[in-house]
Amino acid sequence: LPPGGDVPAAADRLLGGWETLPDLARNWRIGPLRFSPEVAELRRDERVRRLLDAYRPAGPKPTAAAITLPTPTDKSIAVLPFANQSDDRDQNAFFADGVQEDILTQLGAVRDVRVVSRTSAAQYRDTAKPAPQIGSELQVAYLLQGSVRRVGRTVRVTAQLIRAATDEQVWAKSYDRNLTDIFAVQAELAGEIALALRAVVSPEEKILLSRRPTENVAAYEAYLKAREWRDRKSGLSRITAALGLLEQAVALDPSFALAWAEIATCHALIAFEEFDTSPTRLASARTAIETAMRLAPDDPGVIAKLGSYYFYAERNYAQATEQYARVTALRPNDPEALRALGQIQIRQGRWADGVDNLRRALVLDPGNAVAGGIVIGHLVDGRRYAEAESLARQMVAAFPDVPDSHYLLAAAMLLGRGETRGVESFERTVFDPDLRAKVIFLRRILARFQGDTAKAIQLDRESPVWEGGDYPWAQEIAAAMTLAVAGDGEAARTRAALVLTKMQALREKEPRNSWLFAWIGMAHALLGQKDDALAHARKALEILPESRDALYGVENAVVSAAIHAWIGERDHALAEFERLLQVPHGTNAFTGPRGANARNSQVWFQPLWTDPRFQALVADPRNRAPLF
Repeated sequence: LPPGGDVPAAADRLLGGWETLPDLARNWRIGPLRFSPEVAELRRDERVRRLLDAYRPAGPKPTAAAITLPTPTDKSIAVLPFANQSDDRDQNAFFADGVQEDILTQLGAVRDVRVVSRTSAAQYRDTAKPAPQIGSELQVAYLLQGSVRRVGRTVRVTAQLIRAATDEQVWAKSYDRNLTDIFAVQAELAGEIALALRAVVSPEEKILLSRRPTENVAAYEAYLKAREWRDRKSGLSRITAALGLLEQAVALDPSFALAWAEIATCHALIAFEEFDTSPTRLASARTAIETAMRLAPDDPGVIAKLGSYYFYAERNYAQATEQYARVTALRPNDPEALRALGQIQIRQGRWADGVDNLRRALVLDPGNAVAGGIVIGHLVDGRRYAEAESLARQMVAAFPDVPDSHYLLAAAMLLGRGETRGVESFERTVFDPDLRAKVIFLRRILARFQGDTAKAIQLDRESPVWEGGDYPWAQEIAAAMTLAVAGDGEAARTRAALVLTKMQALREKEPRNSWLFAWIGMAHALLGQKDDALAHARKALEILPESRDALYGVENAVVSAAIHAWIGERDHALAEFERLLQVPHGTNAFTGPRGANARNSQVWFQPLWTDPRFQALVADPRNRAPLF
C-alpha cells in the first residue's frame, strides 16, 4: 500500500493472497505502533478486520468460567423444534425438523439478529418448561414455536412468536399451502420475525431469505432425510446412508446445489476418517463440490461445504480457513463455521487460537453438550486442568443426564488434582439403560487413569466394545495392554492375536488408515514381534505425520513411542516420551499428580516404569505446566 494509496484495492490483494494473512493475524492484538502506517491503515478496512477477527479472535483470552451467554437483546431469538402433527408421525418427523432448521438457517443470515443454534434449541423438544425459563436459559428475548401438519401434497404450518420474559404472544401465523410453496412459507416467517424484532435486513440478506434451494419437493424430502441421518446417527453407516439419499436428491433435481455440496462433504469425510482415501473417492468429492459451486457460488451453505471439502478431502487448511471466514462474515450466528475454524487451527498446532474459536462457538451453541465436551477435552490436552474442571462443572449442571459431562468432570479432577470423587460420582450416577455400553466404555478409561487394572478388566468382561467410541479394534488392544499390565501375559497375547487377525483383514480395505496401522503395530509389540511392530509404526507416521495434523498425527506418535517401549527400545521411547510431554494432546494425561497419572503411564509405558529417567520425567513439575 503506497502512501495515500487505495485501501480497498490493497485489501483485495491481501485477501486474494490468503497465505499472508496468518502472519498479520498473529499480531492482530498488538497495537498499531508495531505496524507501519500503511499496514495500520489497511487494518481499518472492514473486510480485513472481519476476516482477521474470524481467523484469530480479538480481545482478551477468556477463561473457562467466562463461557457464558451474551446478555439478551431485543433482537435475539430461539427457534424451538416444530411439533409434528401429521397423521403418519413416524414418516413425517424429518419434515417438521427440516422446516424448523431451514427457518433458523435463514434467520442466521440476518446480521442484526442473534439466533440460538439448532442444537441448543433441540433440547426443548416437547418441553414443559415455561417460556420465561427457556428465555433465561438461552438468554434470548423471543421464542418461535410452531407445528407442521402434512397431508398428501398439502402442508399446514403454524407459528407463534413469544416474548420470552412475559410469555406474551406477539403474533400467530398459519399457512395452508401446497408442498411446493414450503420455501415461500419459510421465507415469509423469517421476514416476519425480522420485522417484529425491528432488525435491519440488507438487500443482500433479503435475497438470501427468498432463495429456494430446489423446485422439486421429492428432492427436498430426500435432502431432509439425509440431514436426519447426519444428525441422529453415528459412524460410517451414517455417512453412507446420507450419501445414498443425497444422490437420490440430485437425480431428481440436478441443479440442487446444497445437495451436491452435502455429497461432497460425505465423500470428503469418508476420506478424512480414513475409511476410503482412494483417488476415486477424492475425485467424487471434488466433482460434487465443483458442481455445487457452479450452481450457487454465493450461497453461504455451499461456501461452508467448500470449506469442508478443503478441510476433509485435501487438508488444505489455508483454503478451508478462507471459506469458513467467509461464512462467519455472512452468517455471524453460525457456530459450525467457528467450530471448524477452531479445529483447523488446532490441527495446525495453533492450540490457543483454536480453543478460543471453539469457545466462541460454544457461546452461540450453549445447549450443545458435545461442543462443550470438545472444549473441555482440548483444555485437558493442554494440561489446563483447572479451566477444564470449571467448564465441566457447568456442563454437568446443564446436562445432568449426559454421561460425557460427568466423565469429563471426573477426568479433569483426576488428572488435574488426583481427586477421585468425580470418578466415584460417575459410578453412582444413574443413566439411561440404553447408554450402558457407552458408560462402561467411559468408566474403563477412568479405571485406567486411576491405574485400577482390575476394574478395567472387569468392565471389559461386561461389555468389551462400544461401537460409538474408538475403533473397536483399538478398544480391544487397549484391553490387551491392560491385561499385560495386570500380569496376565498369556491372556494379553491371546487377545492381541485375535484382534490382530481382524485388523489385518481390514488393512487391504483401508490402506490409508493411519490409526489402523498404529494399532496393528501395538498388537505386534504385545506379541513380541519387533520388526512387524516397527514397520507398522513407521507406516502410521508416514500416512499422517504431526506436520499434517497436530491432533491425530500426535496420537500416532504416542502409539509409536509406546510400541518402542514394549519392544525394548527404551532410549528411543524415552526420548519420544520426553518430547511429547511438551506437545498438547501428547502424553499430558500421564503427568498429573503422582499416584494418579503415574499409574496410568503403566498401561501405555509399563516397560519403562522402573527406569529412573522415566520416573524423573513423570515427577518433574515442569511437565505438569499448561502447554498453551
